[in-house]
Amino acid sequence: MEKKERKHKKRKSRFTWVFSIFWAAVVGLAFSLIVGQAGRYNQLREEYVVIQENIDRALEAQHQLQMEYEFHDRDAYIERLARDRLGFVRPNEIVFRNIAAD
Repeated sequence: MEKKERKHKKRKSRFTWVFSIFWAAVVGLAFSLIVGQAGRYNQLREEYVVIQENIDRALEAQHQLQMEYEFHDRDAYIERLARDRLGFVRPNEIVFRNIAAD
């Protein structure tokens, strides 16, 4: 009877040892996967922040360009440019020039 108990205990201790190693391997694998995923998450999060900042800057530039376009599209601005740079005058308008400054 004693011999059977020893074999049973030996088998039980082997099973416990193999079972422990198996679970240690599973836990180690799970831990390494989690650490790897956490690193990837952090990397993607940093990329997201950079991309979001670029989008914010692009939207601000778009807004500025839209305001500038609307300002330059007004008739008053176009008329001022025509008068100042091209010397245009309205019909029946009298123009005075300072010939002393020329």
